[in-house]
Amino acid sequence: MGDGKRKQAAILVLFLSDHKENKREENYYCDNGSRVETGIQTNDAPTKYLLRAAHDNGNEIGDIFCITSRRVFEERTGDSERTAIDVYRDMLEGFCRAENLLIPKIIPIDYDFERTGGEIRTVGDESRAMHIYRQITGELGRRTDVEQTDVYIDYTGGLRDVSFLMTTIVRYLEFDNIKCRKIVYSKYDYSADRVHRIYDIAYIYNMFQMINGVSEFVATGNARQLSSVYSGQKVQTGKGDGRIQREFLDSIMAFSNALSLCNIKAIDQTKDAISCNIEKIMALDTAGEGDREDPLKEEMLRTLVPLVRKKMYLDRPEGLSYPNLIRWCVDNRLLQQAITIYIEKIPVYCMQQRMLPDFALEVNVECNRGASEETTRFYTALYDCIAEGIELHRFRTVLENRMSGRKSPQEMTDILHGLERDTQVGDAAGRLVQFVERFGRDRNRKKIYGYNVREYSGEDFLRKLVSETYRHKRDLHYFVYNDDQRYQRIPNSTYRKKVHALKVLQENQKIRKQVGDADRLLEIMKYYLAIKMIRNRMNHASEEEDSEDERLAAKELERFGIVINSDIENIQDIMYKALAAVL
Repeated sequence: MGDGKRKQAAILVLFLSDHKENKREENYYCDNGSRVETGIQTNDAPTKYLLRAAHDNGNEIGDIFCITSRRVFEERTGDSERTAIDVYRDMLEGFCRAENLLIPKIIPIDYDFERTGGEIRTVGDESRAMHIYRQITGELGRRTDVEQTDVYIDYTGGLRDVSFLMTTIVRYLEFDNIKCRKIVYSKYDYSADRVHRIYDIAYIYNMFQMINGVSEFVATGNARQLSSVYSGQKVQTGKGDGRIQREFLDSIMAFSNALSLCNIKAIDQTKDAISCNIEKIMALDTAGEGDREDPLKEEMLRTLVPLVRKKMYLDRPEGLSYPNLIRWCVDNRLLQQAITIYIEKIPVYCMQQRMLPDFALEVNVECNRGASEETTRFYTALYDCIAEGIELHRFRTVLENRMSGRKSPQEMTDILHGLERDTQVGDAAGRLVQFVERFGRDRNRKKIYGYNVREYSGEDFLRKLVSETYRHKRDLHYFVYNDDQRYQRIPNSTYRKKVHALKVLQENQKIRKQVGDADRLLEIMKYYLAIKMIRNRMNHASEEEDSEDERLAAKELERFGIVINSDIENIQDIMYKALAAVL
């Protein structure tokens, strides 16, 4: 390594048992009897087994964190002056020399006592966990020459609280890039058969990993830990296999990655796969455990899946709908993701649920790059139609549709005459016919309603009239409403224009009759606008001040009961109320 650090190192953690007199060497069978280790004292055989295991993994154990009680530390064995830890050290050195292995350094970790200034002080039960944790982390903190530490655990010796504590400590240490590679337990057989065994009990650690992985995913959307539990598992076929679990975890991981990147398209593709795979897991037959690669792991996942299902609102009839997905994100403060999905998908949901009025669906829209038709119809057509006038946009759409393609001035005039008989747009068509006819006759006037007539033909005028520019929309407004000043009172800035739409929808009874449930639509629109503004603030967080348009619009939104600030609880509250409006 360029910085001189070793990539990996290994440690062994164990609780050294009391020394037992007059014991003989025994055989301990490991790995289903394929390997035999010998030992006299409780920790001997497991230590030998784990030293070999680390060696086989290409990373020999360099340190043994030896948790010792005061009795083990002080009490002499037999007639000698040696303590239990001395006897253990002699066994360790002899075995390593015989097997040509690195002799580890024994690092005592005091359990129920503390050595300070040459004195020994008793540590109470309530302080032992922190006492041990500080010692181990302190020792590991001095290992500055190692990038990653692998830990092996002998779970056999010591008191019951320490056995559990060691596993818990490893979970904490993983935050410091420490990986648990193996946990074993040796069982002494007191029967006549005397078949002593060393068991790999990694399933205990995997239980922690599985539970924490599920908890992490449902709380943060991060599936890395959950997936790591199954890393390297073979995909088999047949009864009781792990294929369905693997497919579920693959879909979880894909969803997690998509969520992290706010990749809406990928979220669409993966959220339904999660629902499908959850149902498959819950339908699994628990029989045939003998055919399973890891029946405990599979059963744990199967029993934990209902938690995922409930937390992600998959137990509801609508399943992982966009509102439920957004709610889950908000619940877990994934606010960037919640806002992004809301902005992109609530318009889709509203259209699916037929919440948009007909006029927003009928008018012609032109989608900007990256915008969907649904968001364009919702955020542009809906707000603009209400703000500028439904009749204006209806007339404009009629003109666009009827006058598409190359048409002569006479054909365009004939179309307008035909539209005079239309009950919805007839008055506007009649005023436009009169204007165009005068436009064509009066060439001596420099301007007609603001137009330089020398620069336009009648055909050009009509085509520009139905264009997207602000100027021509203003003039089209005149023909519809016979008022050349009314449009000037409509704000031309983005956010204030949207707020103006809210005011019109709240106050204009004629429009309210055309939109169905006006109060509900108003709720949806005002919260959508608020969330759009929140997203804009988040995207421009480095800017010192909001734009004048945004500042004024935010102030006007307070009239509708919405106060926007950067407080997380405030954003969560707005998101929940926004969801309530569409549900």
